Amino acid sequence: MYLSGIVFNKKPFISTFLIPILIMGWMLSSSIAHDASLTYTTISIDSNKVNLKITIPMDALSSILPNQDWYEPVKDASSFVDYFNKKFIITNEGMTCKTKLIANRCLKNVRECSFSFEIISDATFDHLSFLYNMFFEYSSTHENIANFIIGNRNNEFIFSKDKNSIAFSVNELRIQYGLQPFSNKINPKNDSIIFIANDTIKSISKADNTFIEKEKGKDSMTSAMLPPSIQENTKPFEGNDTWKRFLDFFIIGVEHILTGYDHIMFLMGLLLMINGMGNLLKVITAFTIAHSITLGIAVFGIYAVPSALTESMIALSISFIAFENIYIQRLQTHSAHKAKGFLSNFIGDAKKRWRLTFFFGLIHGFGFSAALREIGMPEGTRAISLFSFNLGVEAGQLMIVAAVFPFLWYARKKIYYNLMVRIISIAIGVAGIALVFQRICFPELF
Repeated sequence: MYLSGIVFNKKPFISTFLIPILIMGWMLSSSIAHDASLTYTTISIDSNKVNLKITIPMDALSSILPNQDWYEPVKDASSFVDYFNKKFIITNEGMTCKTKLIANRCLKNVRECSFSFEIISDATFDHLSFLYNMFFEYSSTHENIANFIIGNRNNEFIFSKDKNSIAFSVNELRIQYGLQPFSNKINPKNDSIIFIANDTIKSISKADNTFIEKEKGKDSMTSAMLPPSIQENTKPFEGNDTWKRFLDFFIIGVEHILTGYDHIMFLMGLLLMINGMGNLLKVITAFTIAHSITLGIAVFGIYAVPSALTESMIALSISFIAFENIYIQRLQTHSAHKAKGFLSNFIGDAKKRWRLTFFFGLIHGFGFSAALREIGMPEGTRAISLFSFNLGVEAGQLMIVAAVFPFLWYARKKIYYNLMVRIISIAIGVAGIALVFQRICFPELF
């Protein structure tokens, strides 16, 4: 094979050239397959009102409700509301609560949809129970991280297939927290307890402890004796240990990197021009420190950049890094003029790329924070959640580096490496420009 007077051995050229492209393609395609192992719920409880917000990966919604396109703005969420009412049963004073959808949003930047409900009951909210059976048909390892807000206290409970229910008295918890119990308690309008177990609707009479059992979808009913399946707990939020929380947010961090095509393209652009383990260590360290700073600033509410601006700047950083690769190559062949003055400290030198990486890392940190802000974290767990999420981000980043860098190291010794860098950089740069255009001009598609 001949190119500009240079002779190439065709077979190793093709295999070495394609390996980084195939790896990048696999990583980008994996960003379309977001795992449904985690969903997030925030439940705010007052005497006469309960607000619930649940956040769900788009891929999980598509798996359980495939007849609707969840990647576009949701105009009709009735199919999800029906699923929610069937799979997430909330009772107050033994009566099944009604739900009212008050808002829904789809965030393409984090590939998640959120649904906000108002929970309605005929009685003052006190003896509550929650039975969660969502998404277990899709993933047996699925978990829902629930944040219960009672007064000024945040309490975390993790629903899983083996631990899918919780029941407690709101007034008892308020007393434990040093708060006044709710007064003017309204009694329920009937004296039956209704609950659901194994797809069977059961109504229990408080007077004689008998119940009527009706299988869903059938008219036949039977009577027998059965105790309620959800026992009230005076300390319902004990046992959710720190290690469990650490592991959950670590997984969120890994997933956020491996399913974020913009972060993957940025890392690929950086790795193409890194020569030597020393420079690689500087770049990774600079990016880690920088995004950790702004991630913490945003999550703790000190300062947050608007999401639209952050995501546009991230897309711009992808293009900048990609086209700087070509600029550095031209400098090496003396076909371009080197930057002078202040800019010479940041661009045009692969050995100084860690400085530019630090600057862009600050921007990417604000982007990472969008995922955590959307999920929401209890006040008392923010530090450990932030630390484990950030650690997960680093683990995901190292996985990408470990997959790509050895092949780039091998290809760097080949005569066609500069051509490979140029072609991949142009592809990444054009993709970055397209993302900038999309995120500025068509934010509703993002």
